[in-house]
Amino acid sequence: MTQNEDQMKNEEQVERLNFIDEIERLKSEIERLKNENNNLSAQLNIANKKIETFENYQSKTSMDTLTENISNKSSKNNIELQYSLKIKVKNKRKELLKKELFDKIVDKAKSVFDSDTITKFKTTKGDTQKIEREYIQAMKKILDDMGLTYQEAGTQQSKDFRNVGGIGLDIELKKTDSNTIVFNDTCPSNDIYYIIIFTGKENKKSCISPQIIHTNGKVFVNSSPWVYVYYEAINKIKDEYCRGKNKKKYTGCMSGYARPNLRANIRFLLK
Repeated sequence: MTQNEDQMKNEEQVERLNFIDEIERLKSEIERLKNENNNLSAQLNIANKKIETFENYQSKTSMDTLTENISNKSSKNNIELQYSLKIKVKNKRKELLKKELFDKIVDKAKSVFDSDTITKFKTTKGDTQKIEREYIQAMKKILDDMGLTYQEAGTQQSKDFRNVGGIGLDIELKKTDSNTIVFNDTCPSNDIYYIIIFTGKENKKSCISPQIIHTNGKVFVNSSPWVYVYYEAINKIKDEYCRGKNKKKYTGCMSGYARPNLRANIRFLLK
């Protein structure tokens, strides 16, 4: 073997050894990376489990809280609903009692106020106050004969008989010689029951007998809901110009007082 061949052989052996070392190093590196990867996977799994556990807890807590809130809200709503229903039932019973008593009073009034008596209530010579005193006195006697308690309204005040029978029944008497009744300052409402004495009307166009009409105030305003807006507007004018401290702002000798002057056509109630 020549010197050159020996040299080449030595170089090959060195190269082979270096190659083997490199392979071993790479194997070691691969093993290390595998171990690191396993550690990372393990850590990742642990982290995922913690996240899952936390999310489940948070979800359960949120759901429990939501369920509790819904339950509390539902319970509160049920209480409010039950209370509201009780109030409505109570008010309905109260209104039924009022109507029942009112109907009894009307029946008695119709037996007392026959056609001849009603005709006598026609206004003559413009003396409306005299006639008013007469039919109010007649109604007062009816209530007394029925043994009912009541409070009488003052002069020019609404609801001639208040808290009739001690159940909050308020009755307003109206008398008319035409198809119109006047409410003046009082806006009709479902809190007021009306007994209307219609003295009859006879002319070439129609002949309507004297009669007693009875109804609740809501009958008048249901067909004219604008009345509430009108009534509120009049009250605002009163507050600004006619009463209270604002009235003092306007000087001079002039003054005024706004009135609603409400009235209703009762033709639809006549028989």
